[in-house]
Amino acid sequence: MLFISQKPKDATSATEQKNEKAKKAKTVAPKNKSVITVGKKKYAVGILWQPFRSLSAKNAEIKEASKFNKTNLFCVKNKGIPQYGLASTKEGYSSGMATGAGAVANVLSDKSSSVSMFKVNIGWWMVVIRNDLILPEEDKIFTDEEEAKKAFTAMLTVPDWGYRICPESWQVPDSKEIPIEQLLTGKIPNITLQNLDNTMTHLIIFAVIAGIAGVGFKIIMDKKKQQEAELQRQLEEARRIQMEQERKKKEEEQRLANMPVPPAWEKIIDPKKFTEVCIEHVRRNFQIFAGWGLKSITCEQTGVKVEWVRGDMGKNDWLEEKAKIEGYIPPEMTFEEITATKATGIIKYSEKELQQIRGEPFIKMADLKNKLADWFENYGMQNGKTTESSKTVNLPEANKSESFPYLKFYFENKRNPIDVMNLLKSFSGLEFTSIKCDNVNDIEIKWTYEGIVYAKK
Repeated sequence: MLFISQKPKDATSATEQKNEKAKKAKTVAPKNKSVITVGKKKYAVGILWQPFRSLSAKNAEIKEASKFNKTNLFCVKNKGIPQYGLASTKEGYSSGMATGAGAVANVLSDKSSSVSMFKVNIGWWMVVIRNDLILPEEDKIFTDEEEAKKAFTAMLTVPDWGYRICPESWQVPDSKEIPIEQLLTGKIPNITLQNLDNTMTHLIIFAVIAGIAGVGFKIIMDKKKQQEAELQRQLEEARRIQMEQERKKKEEEQRLANMPVPPAWEKIIDPKKFTEVCIEHVRRNFQIFAGWGLKSITCEQTGVKVEWVRGDMGKNDWLEEKAKIEGYIPPEMTFEEITATKATGIIKYSEKELQQIRGEPFIKMADLKNKLADWFENYGMQNGKTTESSKTVNLPEANKSESFPYLKFYFENKRNPIDVMNLLKSFSGLEFTSIKCDNVNDIEIKWTYEGIVYAKK
């Protein structure tokens, strides 16, 4: 059934008054965030788009929808699947204003589906057309680029897009950038907003054509409704996936934010075990043989280093080839160097020789320095030295780092490592970096100790 509107003769003054009010409203309306400017032309974006339920009563449908949504402007998209758009002058739109989504739909009409994100003067504008329908919830403005990018990539979980348009800087696969100024250029068949009062006049011709082809159109629309329902399901699933990904991302960010940096003293080499292993290696390698004089044995955190000084009768080939066979040096030793004056052998620790412990410190730096100085004096440690320093531990996955203070120490003594360790057992967070045994005269031995003690922060 067609609705035909006739203008009463005595309604002129009332219409003029209404137009006058509209002009005043236009001058005081606030700037709307959903009106974009391309070149010198303004486009309405973010309006309410709906497909017609029935073309035979589309004028009544527009009136009904306009009344429900409290709008006074409308437009009609006839290309592809017919739709109508609703807007209000109260929101900053005006009669005669071109619709952005309508213009994009006309320009990209060679493909039934497109997802586009354009950089515009007020932010980022997304418009999505699926199976020739402008999606009502996807004609909108974003003011945050990251949110715009998330919304765009979420749409890509739905397949079969004829166009994927977005900024090139986003580096989205299978997409391309088309500036909005380039897309909406030249003569474009615009879909413009009109006053609702003129609805009947503008729609009569189309309604007559639709009445003739009503049955065929109903079949097409039923199929399109099925497609729209499936699309809606896919979009809801895409949004669900996006929300789940964002939830997991926030949980991971929170987890990393709460993740503490592991203390430098969380795993240190057990000093007691270190001294026991060191004294055993000293006993094994403290060998006196002709032609070579033992200079020193140094226990480090990675292995043991043995140094000899060559005498008049010393032979390189004997040290390198026969000393192991005759049992003077361990079979696992390798030579770092053998020269005309000296030789250096290296023994790597076996996997289980050293152990790690947790060495949490309980003394702050100032008190630790005093305690260690007193210890040097009380037990007769020669050349005792200390230096403050710190170790930085990085936690790359959480982009964190933290420094842990320690006191570096050095002293000399004739006591063996096991005895020294017993004297140091009250120092928590202590580890040796090296213990060196110097052979003074094949009888007298001097021990040199280096290490660190962690301080409480």
